[in-house]
Amino acid sequence: MTLRSLREVAHLRLSLPTDQGWVKDHAVLPVGYSELHLCAHSFPVVVRFVAARPMLGLLVDARYLARPPLDADGRWQAGYMPIAVRCHPFHLRQGSGDPLDEVTLREDAGVLDPQGPVEIARDGRPGPQIAAIHKLLVTLAAGQAGFPAALDRLMIADLLVPLRLPAADGEAAPSRGDAPQFFTVDHGRFSTLKNGALAAMARHDLRSIEIATAAVFSQRLLARGALPEPDETSEPAPPPLDRQLQQMVDVDRFPLALDDGLLFWPEDIGFAREPDPEATPAGPPPGSALAERAGEAVDQR
Repeated sequence: MTLRSLREVAHLRLSLPTDQGWVKDHAVLPVGYSELHLCAHSFPVVVRFVAARPMLGLLVDARYLARPPLDADGRWQAGYMPIAVRCHPFHLRQGSGDPLDEVTLREDAGVLDPQGPVEIARDGRPGPQIAAIHKLLVTLAAGQAGFPAALDRLMIADLLVPLRLPAADGEAAPSRGDAPQFFTVDHGRFSTLKNGALAAMARHDLRSIEIATAAVFSQRLLARGALPEPDETSEPAPPPLDRQLQQMVDVDRFPLALDDGLLFWPEDIGFAREPDPEATPAGPPPGSALAERAGEAVDQR
């Protein structure tokens, strides 16, 4: 794949694609830290290994999904649109910090057009859309930089389990002997993780906890049969916290006594009216809590 910086083609203009049909050619899209939780509402958050290194991404392979991200006409229907989709077909090449040098484009991208509506540069400065794309790409790259260390902690805790390719309609289930491509977080193991292990995972930052939470939350978007069978050797996952509290205390039968009286008398706190320097100090009103305490003090003397 040959990439060219936008500075090399700054004399041209761009005609960007209006649909996202190219997503069908990808199984996983990169995800940034700043958009992780938002993406978990629209895509399964998964882990894959590239050259034995764990990488976090968004699963867009329709075979694994309950609902594909694109409709029949190639239009977006997945809700939130990740940075990787909004910035397609551009890539980031770390360098001088100048968008024209750092934003690159594949030679065969097919978006260069002398009459295109998007201006690449004017007077040697990047156009507003190019500057915005560069900012998003930098945000995406910065967020991805902290993922490998966080994923290592999930691996140490033995929380990653492989996804299964669901059987297509009318077809037999794929063989389990094939090497798994994508991994998710085992809900049962994560729910029963000891407090000490959770504290160790979050000692330096919360990324590993956030990734695990997002991965478990997004599993509802997977097709039936994609999740592995529950691990029978692991402890059962505890019930949700609200259900635990309901089991501990039956709120409907809990005896409650509501006092509809005043919490305090305004005269007791001394700022309800301006004090009269010539007047003798007034005692607390009869029947108030302070009056009763004063009477008890006198009796004790």
